[in-house]
Amino acid sequence: MVYKGRFIQLIILLAAVLFVGSADQMFGQSGDSDSTSGRYGGFVHLNLNFHRAGFSRLPGVPNCCREFTGGSGLGLTVGAIYQHPLDDPLYLDFRLAFSTLGAELVEPESTTVIIGGEAVEGTFEHRLDATLTAILLEPSLGYHLTPKFGLRLGVGLGYLLSGSYDQREVLVKPEEVGVFENSRRTRNEFTGDIPDLNRLLVSAHIGLGYDLPLNSHGTLLATPELQYSRGFSPILKDSSWSVDQLRVGVAITFGAERKEPELPPIVSLLPPLDTPVETPIRSEPLRAQVTAVGVNEDGVEEEKATLRVEEFISTNMRPLLNYVFFDEGEGTIPPRYTRLGGREKEKFRVEGLHNIPTLPTYHHLLNIVGKRMQEFPEATLRIVGCNDGLAEKAEGGLNLSRERAEAVFSYLQSVWGIDSSRLTIETRNLPSKPSNMEVADGVVENRRAELYSDTWEVLAPVITDDTLRVTNPPVIRFRPEAESQSPISGYNLNVLQGEDLLKAFRGSPGLVDEIDWDLQEDQTSVPRTEEPITYQLEVRDQAGNAVRTTLDSLPVEQITISKKRRERIADKYIDRYSLILFDFDQAAFNEANDRIGAFIKERIREGATVTITGYTDRIGEEEYNLRLSQRRANQTAKELETEGAEVSGVGESIELHENDLPEGRFYSRTVTIVVETPVE
Repeated sequence: MVYKGRFIQLIILLAAVLFVGSADQMFGQSGDSDSTSGRYGGFVHLNLNFHRAGFSRLPGVPNCCREFTGGSGLGLTVGAIYQHPLDDPLYLDFRLAFSTLGAELVEPESTTVIIGGEAVEGTFEHRLDATLTAILLEPSLGYHLTPKFGLRLGVGLGYLLSGSYDQREVLVKPEEVGVFENSRRTRNEFTGDIPDLNRLLVSAHIGLGYDLPLNSHGTLLATPELQYSRGFSPILKDSSWSVDQLRVGVAITFGAERKEPELPPIVSLLPPLDTPVETPIRSEPLRAQVTAVGVNEDGVEEEKATLRVEEFISTNMRPLLNYVFFDEGEGTIPPRYTRLGGREKEKFRVEGLHNIPTLPTYHHLLNIVGKRMQEFPEATLRIVGCNDGLAEKAEGGLNLSRERAEAVFSYLQSVWGIDSSRLTIETRNLPSKPSNMEVADGVVENRRAELYSDTWEVLAPVITDDTLRVTNPPVIRFRPEAESQSPISGYNLNVLQGEDLLKAFRGSPGLVDEIDWDLQEDQTSVPRTEEPITYQLEVRDQAGNAVRTTLDSLPVEQITISKKRRERIADKYIDRYSLILFDFDQAAFNEANDRIGAFIKERIREGATVTITGYTDRIGEEEYNLRLSQRRANQTAKELETEGAEVSGVGESIELHENDLPEGRFYSRTVTIVVETPVE
């Protein structure tokens, strides 16, 4: 990012120099009157757009794609030209154009399709059609290699006028049979305006042209052109999605007849023999290396071995926290909550959230509630606005609490069309069950709006069925190292399978000692084929040095459901459940947990292996939290009436979710139940 920022500054400076040089020539600073005759005209180019990407989904748009890596598409660029001659053979070229930058991004993915109760290997494609339009300003410096053949080098500054998308996942194999869980061969279909567009575009380009006179005096020229533009700005904010263009077309210009340039005198570029030549001082090289080990379920490191990936049919149940948290003193919904608009809302499905982790699923809270309120038209929702009871109570009080409740009310009414008669607002200072006000984390948790419904299904847990991929080892730990006389400014660690980027780790400044790739928490990064995984570390220092390590690899073994059925390998169902979050510092079941416990109890079959694990957030003493998590696990085992279950509490020793967020701490006050049932 440092290099990119410096490059943008450099090309903006170059554009300014070109402009000043042009103005200097046009206002009579050159003594050659013939050189000030400019040319005017227009051009049209056919574009081949090359999109380079490294994102898994558009902000706020559900998608289970591991990563979009790029795509291509055709476009058109039309615009006006002004060319101003400098001292031959140099000239300035200014262009103002309208350009279409769209493309289709397609990423195939292997999967398992259930047809008639049988698992079949299949393939589906993640498709994202992007339509982009922009205004471009392209100043460049031209050089006539011959009187007719010219070369241009320059920069481009653009402004994105519009950006829209059409997204879908398509089942392509098997070709005639098989459907997704929605009984169709397509899913995750969304269209709309691309959110978080980065409007400013910065690029650099090189162009070639050959002048063909259209009249005897050469005042009217047709110039076939070829141009390549390299984009440096992201299409999406905080992403690596950018676009390059290869253009071919023609320019028509009108102006004065061009004179043949005089040959410049030959000047030796070599210094005299007796002139000393200084040798630049080279800094010490930057050295780097990275090693990888596996980490088993007990946290014990193992020497690098084969990464074993096994597929299981799985039910996943995640609780839905009924709180929306707000920033201090604010009454607007924070941007981390996913908000939909237009046709995105029409195509939103709760079932499409299966491959999304717990917290991103929770950040769809208002969309899940809005969708379910539509499905249950008799349901009502009570929205209770609260404040932290301290500084917020003194400054904003109940007015701030009302602002928070009204923000939730407004979104559900305006986006999801929920009638206001079904929504009621209440205000109070502290929540009825506040978090610990003696610690900063607890104060933050009380800045919220609470949702309550008279219909259980509106705030029920999110339950989905799909394929679970379990890896052994579950975690790969990388240990990067670097030696440099200058401080380390940043690093990149890329994990690939073939040309597909599975996971990218970034950091600056400095270099961390360990990087954990948790494949169980990030199902989208689990490898899908038996091609070896490769990984590479890139390190930069503040002296401007950069180094990449050689590619190292890990072998991969895939055990798919179809392979287990075909080779009669022992198989099992793996179901994962989490209880509705426990109240702060509590281990007792509440009404919601009673209902979920009954649901889980009915699904535990004879011969199943049950593992019950209790967790806590980071608030409180570590030893106390360990005991609290054990009490929660014991209470869950008692309610489920499971004999022989493996029951344990790990306290805060494992950060289940991001504890810097209030919702992450709430989701950490939980018990997980894993039920493994053998398949006969």
